[in-house]
Amino acid sequence: MKKRAVTISDVSFSYDGVSALENVNLNIEEREFTAIIGPNGGGKTTLIKLMMGLLQPQMGSIVVFGVPPWSARRRFAYVPQHPRLDYEFPVTVMDVVLMGRLGSTARIGPYRSADRESAMRALDVVGCSNLYKRSFAALSSGQRQRSLIARALAAQPDILILDEPTANLDPTVQNDLYELLHELNKEMTVIIVSHDVGFVSKYVHKVACVNRQVVLHSASAIKGDVISTLYGEMNVRMVDHDHHSREP
Repeated sequence: MKKRAVTISDVSFSYDGVSALENVNLNIEEREFTAIIGPNGGGKTTLIKLMMGLLQPQMGSIVVFGVPPWSARRRFAYVPQHPRLDYEFPVTVMDVVLMGRLGSTARIGPYRSADRESAMRALDVVGCSNLYKRSFAALSSGQRQRSLIARALAAQPDILILDEPTANLDPTVQNDLYELLHELNKEMTVIIVSHDVGFVSKYVHKVACVNRQVVLHSASAIKGDVISTLYGEMNVRMVDHDHHSREP
């Protein structure tokens, strides 16, 4: 029987008196695939930071697998949209993936053999084990994204959060990435933050629409009128599962 992964109850948060989120209620089940969408400044990033315990709610409560978020931080892994990496720095793919073991390994000294084994398993899961000696700077954009997902997986998380993982990728690479996330979702909870309404795919179970407040929908319920209300405009274009544009 599945457990509740994340429970957010009546949460509000503001920055210097300016409201970012108001009275948010959201439940995410174990091994559920959830998309978080919404306009810039709508509160998507704040919501994720609250889930991971990087911010504390000013009102309400958040529980992750039955404990406060700060007690469950090691159960999360995060793939940022803009990783703080110097692509010209001479590191291999393995070097990058091993970064995911920081915090899980010994605080002082070299990586252990167990860390390298975990990193190699993560690379194998994303289909990049043959690239472990390759310079990270020499990878294609799709290979880089898979390597960054491997870095997250090396931490052996229960919840994987990705911020705009398909940004600047061509449709074929995007589809391959969705297939990968679909496979990962069989073993862990997957949460994707997206600004692109066209992200919504056949693999997502739920869509959380965030614009200061949060409204949860099944993926099949995301239609043009829902998106137009969320973004406050009527000319939003969507993309269906076959990547064909259509008007809402």
